[in-house]
Amino acid sequence: LEQFPEPAKDPPRDRPLQFIWVGRLTAHKQVETALLALHGLGQDGLRYHFHVVGTGAELPRLRSVAQGLKLTENVTLHGYVSEARKRELLAGADCLLMTSPREGFSIATLEAMASGCAVLAANPAPPAVPSAVADLVEPGVNGALYTVEPEALTVAIREMVAVPERLADWQRAARKTAERYDLGKQANKLAEFYERCRQERSA
Repeated sequence: LEQFPEPAKDPPRDRPLQFIWVGRLTAHKQVETALLALHGLGQDGLRYHFHVVGTGAELPRLRSVAQGLKLTENVTLHGYVSEARKRELLAGADCLLMTSPREGFSIATLEAMASGCAVLAANPAPPAVPSAVADLVEPGVNGALYTVEPEALTVAIREMVAVPERLADWQRAARKTAERYDLGKQANKLAEFYERCRQERSA
């Protein structure tokens, strides 16, 4: 957490809302979902910018999709960035769009939460296997879950911005979620678990 000091987020009243995505750009991450969802908000008059951080095989195609949707002024595909630059971009972001429908334990999500980002995360409807990110996101508390379709993400964004105080509340709660996963705290829990096991075996 010391690498992600708690930021003071200015409310996006007089500036574009800052969305971010961080990870490896592969097809199953479905970053195109975010582009399509944001394109669907064009008629709402929502001012936003979407930062895509990471590189991979999908990068050229996503550039083409952004151009085709006429989103180039609203989307920056950063490609590879240094850790310092990533932390800087996270600190300036309002909301993480986690579009991958199937994730394990997501360090990218926790880093965004530590940076005070609310989270809108894909979570496929049953009987599909749920994403582990759903274990981090408390709907209505630190973010929201949406089914994997772009239209569902559009609705989630609209609901997030409908109440001015909602985003700030989610951002503060996201930081508190990340604090529960501090490496020092987790190491202590693991040590306590091993000590209990040792005592049970020797009993």
